[in-house]
Amino acid sequence: IANDLIQAGDLEHMQKSILATEFVFEEMYSSKIAEGQCSLSDIPCYDSYIRQIQCEMCLVRGEFEHIYFIGCGSLPISAIRWSTGLGRKVVAIDYCSKAIESARALIKSCNQVDVEVEQCDGKKYLYPSNSLVICANMVDNLDEILSHINKCAVKFVITRSTEGIRSLYYPRHEIKDSGFVSRYRLIEKTDPSKGGFISTSSLYTLDP
Repeated sequence: IANDLIQAGDLEHMQKSILATEFVFEEMYSSKIAEGQCSLSDIPCYDSYIRQIQCEMCLVRGEFEHIYFIGCGSLPISAIRWSTGLGRKVVAIDYCSKAIESARALIKSCNQVDVEVEQCDGKKYLYPSNSLVICANMVDNLDEILSHINKCAVKFVITRSTEGIRSLYYPRHEIKDSGFVSRYRLIEKTDPSKGGFISTSSLYTLDP
């Protein structure tokens, strides 16, 4: 099926349609939550999001001071869950002004959530070295972001992508930046088949 879609030129069109639909979906739920019409747990597939994030937390074994989430969008579930799960501040980053406005309104409506939302290009932010940086699925210019992360010598990095049949939903991203690949070691991946989520999360650490 995947090969037929690729040959017909329909796969890329389908994925772009999915992403456009997701943007509208996230804006709608972000607005509803901010206005008190529903809660985060009312979001479809919320449990799958949470399982994925919990699996990511289990990957990281080591100390770090700061947490950054790149590509938070208007519905920063991951940033919120990382903050509440670890009891730590998370800086959520996105370059889209509309998404940032919605995310800030949502965070403001949440109680006791230590998430700071910043409008910034992920490939220009000055990340402290003793940090964990998490890159959302389908974040733009991922290789450029990873190249910049390499220059900042960030301690831990988590990327999200898809593998196998799940690549029909989100396109799989192969890391091409040679600098990142040469300095960062892949430690472990999550298994989406066991958690019921789409993306595979990969933890990398800076080799000493």
